[in-house]
Amino acid sequence: MEFDPASQERPPPRHELESDDEGSIDGDEVQVNITGNIPENKPLVVLIGAIGASVLVASANANKTSWPEHATLMLGDHAFGHCHIGNPKNVIYTARPELLQLHELAPVARAITALNPSDLTVVHSYVPGLYIGSPPADAPLRYLDTQGRALPTPFAPWEVPNVVSGLEAALFAACAYQRIPALLVSIPTSRPAPHVSFYWKASERTRVVPAQQRDVSAADAMKQLTRLSEPLAEQHVEALTSIVGPGAGADASDSLLVAAHHASYLTRSATEVGPVGDGGMYI
Repeated sequence: MEFDPASQERPPPRHELESDDEGSIDGDEVQVNITGNIPENKPLVVLIGAIGASVLVASANANKTSWPEHATLMLGDHAFGHCHIGNPKNVIYTARPELLQLHELAPVARAITALNPSDLTVVHSYVPGLYIGSPPADAPLRYLDTQGRALPTPFAPWEVPNVVSGLEAALFAACAYQRIPALLVSIPTSRPAPHVSFYWKASERTRVVPAQQRDVSAADAMKQLTRLSEPLAEQHVEALTSIVGPGAGADASDSLLVAAHHASYLTRSATEVGPVGDGGMYI
């Protein structure tokens, strides 16, 4: 293999970089659209899931920004990505990535890399206990880098055995194939990893936001997120807030913080039962 996507001078790690474009179970074509204009040729940071909301909260506190939303990435009629156009970086927050089906991962990754970022950083969570038998109390920020850079403490490169899957893997692989400089940052979490089911249907991605929460301000949303989200380790805050940049803008109703708050109401119908073969039960 002439091109090593991870650029590591060591035996190849067993990363499960999944970017398969499998056919849809239901035969539906994946429609990914962007509302709003996202500038190209700028650094782009993609924050994934609950830990991404934690990074938004930490950065909002550090830089006094509400992360106004300037563009939205739509998967059919489902808003899966919320974009802040900042200086010097653009930031996309994606909530509940476990709701994506396997065949949707590659089209979503291609839609994001089609923005032609000068470089892309993907931030997601990992559970140390899944990779290390006796995880340390101060688990580091793990990373993969297509440029082979060595990052300082508190970062540590991924070592075997480990598995990176889902949207973060699809994005990293897409960047590697397109020669877009990419950095994958994995934040340790004490919370269980969400079970990824590739059998969700678009009609099951429903969000019923209570009336009193629909017009919540960014400041109120941040209060709720501060209470509900997992706080970042103190030794990681500075490194992670520098990754996303300072952001821009004061309190706004269209905010990545509000999107993260509303995402907590995105659920699957309680009457639906997942297929036995997907490894999980829905009760």
